[in-house]
This record gives sequence, C-alpha cells and structure tokens, in this order.
Amino acid sequence: MIKKVHSHILNISLLFFLANSAQALPSCPKEISVGFYEFGLLYHEGQGIDRQIIDELAKRTLCKFKSQALPRPQIWQLLDNGSLMMSVSAVKTTEREQFSLFSEPYLRLKNMAVLPRSIAELAPSPQAFLAQSNLRWGVVQSYRHGAQQDEFIAQLRSQHRVDEASDSQQLFEWIHQGKVQGIFAQSTAYNYYYRHLNFTPLPVARDWAKEDKGVDARLVFSKKHFTEADIEQWNLVLRAMRKDGTLAKILRQHLPEFEIPRLMDQTQTADRATQQKPAK
Repeated sequence: MIKKVHSHILNISLLFFLANSAQALPSCPKEISVGFYEFGLLYHEGQGIDRQIIDELAKRTLCKFKSQALPRPQIWQLLDNGSLMMSVSAVKTTEREQFSLFSEPYLRLKNMAVLPRSIAELAPSPQAFLAQSNLRWGVVQSYRHGAQQDEFIAQLRSQHRVDEASDSQQLFEWIHQGKVQGIFAQSTAYNYYYRHLNFTPLPVARDWAKEDKGVDARLVFSKKHFTEADIEQWNLVLRAMRKDGTLAKILRQHLPEFEIPRLMDQTQTADRATQQKPAK
C-alpha cells in the first residue's frame, strides 16, 4: 500500500514537472524557417556561432527549424511578408519593429574600423579619412553599425564614396583587393576573414567610437507568425543558456577568451529604436 501511494505521488510530481516545463517552452506548432546570413564566425557555409545557438534552441525547445542562407536585405523582406519566420544577429530599429518582434540581446557586437596598415597611417581617424577624397568605404546593404559609425558612412555617401557589398565575405574581399580602403567590422567577422582570405600583412582594427558600447544582436521573429507572449518564452530559453554557461561555451569555440566578456556584456546600450534611420 505504501509503495502504491509513493508511486502515485511520484507520478503526480512528474506530471506537474512536465506540465510546468511545457508551459515554459515556446510553442512551435510547425517547422520554423530561420534565415542565416554570411557573417564570418557567426555564420559561414552552415557553421558558426549563430548556427550553434539555433541548434541549442532546437535541443531545448524540441522545435524543428528549417535553415537557409540568404542575403541580409532579402531576410528583412521575407520577414516582412511572412515568407520567413525568424532570423539571427539582428539589430532592432523602428522600421524593423513594424513587422518584426525582437528577443532580448544575446550578443554585444562592436564595430571597429578595419583598414590596410598603409591607409591607417594615412587616415588614423574618421576626420582624416573624410579629408582624403580618393579613399572609398565599403558596407553591406541594410547593416547597422552604431550611431557614430552610421553618421560617418552618411557623410561618405553624400560624397559618393560608399560601395555596397552583398555580404561580409565580399566586403573583406574588396578591402583585400584594394577596391575599398576601409570598412566597419566586428571581431566575429575580421577574426574569421583575416585567416580565411589569407591577408598579408593583416589590416588593423581601430576603435573610432570609443564611447559607443556597440550594438545588441537579437533573434528576430516575423509578426505574421509570433506574438509578444511567444517572444517572452524564447527569452526564457536564452536566459537559461546564458545562466548555465552554454552561451559562453559556444563563444569560446570560436573566439579568444578575452573577447567573451565584451560579447556577453549586458550593460544598457542605445538600441536607437527611435534614432535609427530606416533600414534599406
């Protein structure tokens, strides 16, 4: 009799645990289409930090994901019309919030000015670069870099000195070839492309916005498929990954230890949801 009562209590406890666990998990009624984009250590040819984060989300939530690599501008278009349900490493802006919902940040990314060594000596500051009318800057269409960096790019645009690449790899190929003389990039990008494209000598990375803490990378979801309540459930999973060390473990597989605290920094940044210019 005691064994039966004990067994009954265990069954009730198990059911209660499973019910609470299920309630905490995001709902995923069907396969979730997720768009990745070429971005060095974050994603390249099916591998990278963002790929591993999505794999971990699949493991924890039991949701099924259908992955595809797409140009970043196309990802925003597909999220807008609902053809794509989700993407990664997204920066929140007012325009994007019209059709998307954003998770809490899971990475802090700081854009550095990347220049060939000879150019860095000639133009050690944004003002010096602007003064050299023969120098060109490269960007990836629809990328957001930070308030000061984007203002610098806007000044160059007004002088018709900006070239737009299709993705981050093309951007680094251009600076390798000398088509452009400067770009903004994050450590997750230049740490990969320096090696992948065999730069000799290595370009230099300069902090041209020292007071800028960087931009927050978030998961982004199409409003045609998700609600604000859904996003809070995804936030719970991201918090658990941070708390139990999984996120740091993923980062350590790709980056030196000294980079990890900065990428995981949660001090407040200016998301600039009300300050960003409309994304292209």
